[in-house]
Parts: sequence; C-alpha cells; structure tokens
Amino acid sequence: MTTHHNKNSLSMRILVAYKVIYGLFLGAAGLGIFHLLNKDLGVEIGHFVATLHLDQENHIMKMLLQVAGFDHRQLAAIGAGTLFYAILEIIEGWGLYGGYSWAKYLTIIATAAFLGPEGYEIIEKLSWVRGALFAVNLGVVFYLIYHLKNQPRHQQR
Repeated sequence: MTTHHNKNSLSMRILVAYKVIYGLFLGAAGLGIFHLLNKDLGVEIGHFVATLHLDQENHIMKMLLQVAGFDHRQLAAIGAGTLFYAILEIIEGWGLYGGYSWAKYLTIIATAAFLGPEGYEIIEKLSWVRGALFAVNLGVVFYLIYHLKNQPRHQQR
C-alpha cells in the first residue's frame, strides 16, 4: 500500500536529490582543498580571482583572502572536515532513498545541529539567503519528524 509518506514521495525525492548533489559538491570542494595543500595559495587565489574577474570588495574575494592566510595544517583540517561532511550528506541521501528510518534520524540530528549557528548568523547579519536556508533546514527537520511519526510500524526499517 502506497501512502503520501513513502520514500517515493516528491518531497522525499527532492530531499534525496539535494543531499546527494550537495554531498558531491562538498566532496569536490574537499578534494580541491587537498589539491591546494602543496601549492602557493596566494598564486592560486590570484589565478582564480583573475579568471572570474572578481572585485576586491566581493564577498568571495574576502573569504579567499582569509583562506590564503591558513597554514598547511589548517587547510588539511578544513579539507578533512569538508570531506567528512560530504560523506555524511551522501550517506543521508542514500539512506533516505532506501527509506531507512535511521537515515531520517541521522538527517534530523545533523540538520538540527546547524540550526543554532545558522540562527546566530541570521542575527549577526540578516539576509534573505540566510533566512531562506534556515527556513529550508527547519522545514526538513519538521518534515522528517512528521514523516517518522506517521510512518506505520511495519514500514520502519
């Protein structure tokens, strides 16, 4: 019997796609960070800025200048953290795709863990992007809680 709560619902498929795509993006970013470990960050960032024709006052530019100040160990830690987070996102997506209850719990915990820092960032500097991301993540948490509460016991895995 199929219900609107099953793993094939449109909302669940969108969530799965988001988790997997975001995980792949983070994985590429993490590998890119490790690629930079043995390079001169100043030169590499200069090439990046020239290629994208970034303005010196651009938010991305300011972030890149901060990264240029990191040492080898800090950059490796950021790369490892990024890869860990990428793996977590892909595991969540795979588990949600499979309809596993553990994946719903994992996603709720991992997503809810970032709501505090995201809320703080909104308070520090309000923007529609931060507000939208906070609202989406809050929605994901409530959606999965609702999904778990209304899932028949015989469908839980």
